[in-house]
Amino acid sequence: MEGKMGYIYIIGNLFRKGVASFISELEFVHYPPETEANDKFNVFHATYQNMVHVIAEIPSRDYGLADLIAVKTGLRLVPGKPHDGNEPFSLKCGDGCCFTLEFIDSKSVLVSEPEYLTALNNEITGIIKQRTEECPDTHQ
Repeated sequence: MEGKMGYIYIIGNLFRKGVASFISELEFVHYPPETEANDKFNVFHATYQNMVHVIAEIPSRDYGLADLIAVKTGLRLVPGKPHDGNEPFSLKCGDGCCFTLEFIDSKSVLVSEPEYLTALNNEITGIIKQRTEECPDTHQ
């Protein structure tokens, strides 16, 4: 698979804690099915080292949104693709365009605190509202 210009790719091991929640929120909250926004969202899967990985493709301008959702779901975005030292990951994309979801020890972040999640949700909602008002999508 080859990456497209203007998009970023977020890779996660499907069995890693938080990855399914991350992908679900990304799609169903921010790129809902049967909307124009969903036309800019794709999800693929790849098997690497006998493990299933999901790959989300989103516009590069939405990196900040993905980063916030990652924190909300107990993950972080790490630049690069999974690599075991031998076999390369099958996705071909430029530097700065591929990120791997990595689990953060739940004791190091407050992802279980309701007040934190509410504040983070409000922040994400504000970013989306601001982007919608100030930067309407010109790729329609």
